[in-house]
Amino acid sequence: MPDRPKTRSSRFRFGRPSANAAVVVALIAAVALVVAAVVRDDAPPPTVTAADTPLKVSVVGDSYSRGLPDTVVWPTLAAESTGWSVNNVSIFSAGYVATDGNGTYADQIDAAVADDPDVVFVVGGINDVGKPPELIMQRAIDTLGELARRAPRAKLVVMGPIWHEIPVPEAAAVIDDSVRAAASMLRLPYLSVVGEDWLVPEGMIQEDGIHPTEAGQRVLAQQIVASLENTGVPFV
Repeated sequence: MPDRPKTRSSRFRFGRPSANAAVVVALIAAVALVVAAVVRDDAPPPTVTAADTPLKVSVVGDSYSRGLPDTVVWPTLAAESTGWSVNNVSIFSAGYVATDGNGTYADQIDAAVADDPDVVFVVGGINDVGKPPELIMQRAIDTLGELARRAPRAKLVVMGPIWHEIPVPEAAAVIDDSVRAAASMLRLPYLSVVGEDWLVPEGMIQEDGIHPTEAGQRVLAQQIVASLENTGVPFV
């Protein structure tokens, strides 16, 4: 196998972020009233599907979930191993803020809720590298809150950005903190995986230095299924 290139895509050059954690903390107070309208103590619990009914899971995400250019992706592999009926609506280059003209996570909402899913799983955010943390957090609140309103029966689970280098670049950690804060405000289960070594071994990342190989996607499928099980997502 050729050596992985040392040059990264310019879009993923992790420099020192322009904002700091204090900005995120300040924003938490500013959005508290908005969140109160989304989170209701009397909201019905998610419905658990019967054992003989495939669990309907919608995946909102980016190219880590959609695949680029590989066609073997973790949502499909997870469906094969668990019995999910998976609706993968992920978009290349998407983020809570980032779009590259293809659409953001918010643009995936219509497709994600179309088949009345049992679970909506929102994954990633690495494309928001370099974006202001307060903006990432606000867009995440808006997107996740809209998903909660549009799919009130579904269990909504959020996983942060996935990356493949240890130590974790500071800018990736900023995204993770911003999305985590949004999920916490909405009382949603949050899985922080940016510091996991899932994709660190050789052969897990393509020559572009960004996207998982087929082997990497298989590792993601195994690890993500295990992570979801820990949140209490029912499997068939």
